[in-house]
Amino acid sequence: MHILMVMCALGLVVSGLTAISIVGVNQQYALSWAVMFALAGSSGMILRYIIQTRHLGQVHKFLANGSDRGEMDTTFPPNFPALNSIHPDDWRAAAYGLSRAFWTGVPQVLRLRQLQADGSYLSADTRLEPGYGISVDIDDLAPKIGVPAVASKSASADELPAVRAAKVIENLFGNGWALDAQGKWLYLPEFAQTTLGVTPDDLNSSTVEGELSWKQLMHPDEYDEVAAKWRHAVETGGLFSAEYHIKRATGIYAWARTAARPTHDGQGRITGWYGTSLDMDVYKKTEEALRERERQLQQLIGALPALIYSSLPDGKPIYRSQKLEAYLGFGLADKDVSKASPINDTLDLIIHPDDVAAVKASYTHSLLTGEPYAMKHRLRRHDGVYRWVETRAEAMRNSDGVIVRWNGICFDIEEQVRSYEELRVAQEKLSRASQAASLAELSASIAHEIGQPLATLVSSSDVCDRWLSAEPPNIDRARIAARRVVSSAKIANDVVSRIRALFKHSDEARQITDYGQVIDEVLSLVRDGANRRHVRLQAEVDREIPDVFIDRVQIQQVLINLILNGMEAMDGDIVRKSLFVRTSHSDNSIRTEVSDFGPGVEFPDRIFEPFFTTKEQGMGMGLAICRTVIESHGGRLWVQSNEPTGSKFVFTLPLNL
Repeated sequence: MHILMVMCALGLVVSGLTAISIVGVNQQYALSWAVMFALAGSSGMILRYIIQTRHLGQVHKFLANGSDRGEMDTTFPPNFPALNSIHPDDWRAAAYGLSRAFWTGVPQVLRLRQLQADGSYLSADTRLEPGYGISVDIDDLAPKIGVPAVASKSASADELPAVRAAKVIENLFGNGWALDAQGKWLYLPEFAQTTLGVTPDDLNSSTVEGELSWKQLMHPDEYDEVAAKWRHAVETGGLFSAEYHIKRATGIYAWARTAARPTHDGQGRITGWYGTSLDMDVYKKTEEALRERERQLQQLIGALPALIYSSLPDGKPIYRSQKLEAYLGFGLADKDVSKASPINDTLDLIIHPDDVAAVKASYTHSLLTGEPYAMKHRLRRHDGVYRWVETRAEAMRNSDGVIVRWNGICFDIEEQVRSYEELRVAQEKLSRASQAASLAELSASIAHEIGQPLATLVSSSDVCDRWLSAEPPNIDRARIAARRVVSSAKIANDVVSRIRALFKHSDEARQITDYGQVIDEVLSLVRDGANRRHVRLQAEVDREIPDVFIDRVQIQQVLINLILNGMEAMDGDIVRKSLFVRTSHSDNSIRTEVSDFGPGVEFPDRIFEPFFTTKEQGMGMGLAICRTVIESHGGRLWVQSNEPTGSKFVFTLPLNL
C-alpha cells in the first residue's frame, strides 16, 4: 500500500507544481486553492487516508505558523496524543515527520526526546507512521534530534518566489526546498537539515564552481548522470526530475526522487528554483524485494521437473514456463491463437491428432464447469516427436469464487509408458510361456492317462486277430480278447471325458447380469492398452438390452480376447487404427460385434480350430476357447470381412436361458 501512496504523492506533486506555474507565486491564496483542487480531483483513496490521519490539518497549521512553538494552537498537543510525550523543542521536527510520513507513505524514524515517568526527557528512536498500514523495515533518518537548524543568512529570502513556492509545497508534502538562479540554496526545511545533517550555508560554502551545490549529499556513482540532467534543465528552463541515492546524517544512502521547476520574472528570466524530494527508499526496497521474489519463483519453477502454464478463464494461454516453451519449441508470442476459439488452434498444434478430440472435450468441460482437468495424451515436442504426457490443471478463484485463471502442470511420462509397455510385453511372454508349459504338462498328462488303455486296446486287438487267424479259429479266445478291446475303449473314453470336464464350465457361476456393465468394464480394462498401441477405441452400446443369464467372467474373457486380437491385427503401418465394439438385441438374442481395420483373416474357415494360428508365437487356443464358451452359453461365434478392410468377429447370446 505504501508504494501506491508514494505514486499518488508523486502525482500530487506534479499537480501542485503545475498549479503554481499557472497561477504565479505571488498569488499565494489562489495557489493554495489550485493545489487543493488538484487534491480534490485525485482518487477517493487519498481522501480516505486524510480522514484516517487525524489532526493532520493542525500539523500543517503548525508548520505554516513558523518555528516558534508559541505561535502554535494551544490545543495541538492535547488533541494530538502522538506528541504529548515529546519535548516541546522537538515538536516541529516531529510534525514534519508526521506530515512527510503521510504524504510519502513512508514511516519516519527520528531520535526524539521522550518524557519519562520522573519528568525528565530521554532521547529515543521514534517511528512515525503514515496513518495507514506499512510493514517495510526502514533506516533511521537522523542520529539525533532537537538541535535547532540554522536558517539561510539571507534576511530577504522568505520574500523570494522560489522560497514561497517551496514552503507551500512543504506545507502540503512535508518537504520543499528552493535555490536561486545560480543554484545556491535559499531554503531547506528544518526536517531535511536534521535528517541530512547540513544547513543551506553548509551546502553553499562547500560548493565548487561548476558543480551542484548538493554534490556532497549524492552517491559518487550517480553524480555525473544527475548533474547532466540538472544542467539540461538550467539551460532549457525545463523541468528537473531524477532518482538517486541521497546521504543521510547517519551515513546511509537512501533512495530519493527529486523534482523541481524554475520561477521567472516579468521578462521570463529564471529567478530561482523550487521543488520537493520524496523518500523512495521503501518503495525501491519493496520493488527490489518483489524482483527478488519473482527471480526466486522463476528459479523454483525452472528447477521443477515439470512443464508449467497458466491460462485465462476462457482457456487462452497467458504464461508458459521456459521449460515448456523449450519443450514445444515456441513461445506465446510465436503463434497466433484464434480469437473466436482461444484453445482450439493451440491444441491442434501440440496434441496428437488421435488425442486432440478427447483433450478438447475434457478441457472444455473443465472450463465450463470449473472442475479440475486431468488427462494422459501425446504432446508434440519441438523436434516433431509425440511423447506421452500427463496434464493436470486447477482453477484459481478470487474471494468471490470467480475463476480468474487456470494453472496447469504437465509431466513427460514417455519413459514410464515405455517401461509399462515393456513390462506388459514381458508379462505377455511369461503368460505365453506359462500357457505353453501348462499345455505341455496337460499333453503329458493326457498321454499318460490315455496311453495305458490305448496300449491295452492295441494289444487286445492283436490277440483277437491272432485267435481268429488260427487254424482252426479259437472263437472263445477271440471273444475274450474282443471284450478286452471294448473295455479298454471305454477306459480311454472315460479319460477323454474327464479331460473334457476340465474345460467344461459349470452353470453355477452364471447369474442375471447387466450386459451394458460387462461391456463398460471390458472397455475400461483395455483402454490403456489401446492408448499404448495408438488405437482409437469406440463403442456403441445398446442400453436397452435386457439382463442376461451368463457367466460374467467368461464373457468378459471372450470380449477381451477378441478386442486384443483386433488391436494386435492393427500393429504396424495401419492408416486407420480404430476398433469398434457394437451391441444390439432382438427379441431372442444379443448381438456383439468387434470390428478392426487390420489386414483381415486369411483362413476364416480354420481360425477357430484348436492349435491353428496365424501369429508367429500364437498357440491357436484363444479363439477355440472363445467359441467353446459362447457355444456353452447357447450362442454362436463367427468371423466376417469388415468394410473397407479388416475383420469383424460376431457372437450372439440367447436371452431366454
